[in-house]
Amino acid sequence: MSERDPRFDLGQIEARHKVIEQAKLDARQREQKNGGPLAALANLPWLIAVLAVSYWLYFK
Repeated sequence: MSERDPRFDLGQIEARHKVIEQAKLDARQREQKNGGPLAALANLPWLIAVLAVSYWLYFK
């Protein structure tokens, strides 16, 4: 009889789950360090300008 494939062992599933959870934590920490949601505010002046020009052209 052939030996069991380690890919289907429950221990491997738990190990992969831990790797995935660690990657999620690392991604969150990297996002917080880089500014995360605040980085989206960099485009705010452009958005305001586009809205203002659009409004001016539409109601001209």
